[in-house]
Amino acid sequence: MIATTTGFQTERAPCGRMIGGEHHQDQHEEGVVIDNWCYACGCRIVRHEYHDGSVYRKVVRHNGTVLVDELIAEHCSHGRVDRRALLAHDAPGGTPDAIRSKFEPSRFVQT
Repeated sequence: MIATTTGFQTERAPCGRMIGGEHHQDQHEEGVVIDNWCYACGCRIVRHEYHDGSVYRKVVRHNGTVLVDELIAEHCSHGRVDRRALLAHDAPGGTPDAIRSKFEPSRFVQT
């Protein structure tokens, strides 16, 4: 297993604030990659990519509101998404509006 932790400065958190935090990544020999972005305000993004290509994502605001909680099974035709859009959002700096524009709006809890 390879684990790395890096700090970041003034990235846009899921709540929309520009704030610092930490990104932690674990890469397992079995092909599992786990990413956790923890923002100083308390917001967090969790992303797990499994050996079969499926991806689990959870985006939570600092007040506990879950913006995204989904499992994308890429090996199923009905579960496919554009991986480039998914990866572009997963980097810190995405906003709730950007998230909503890339995925089905009914999956989000409105604040």
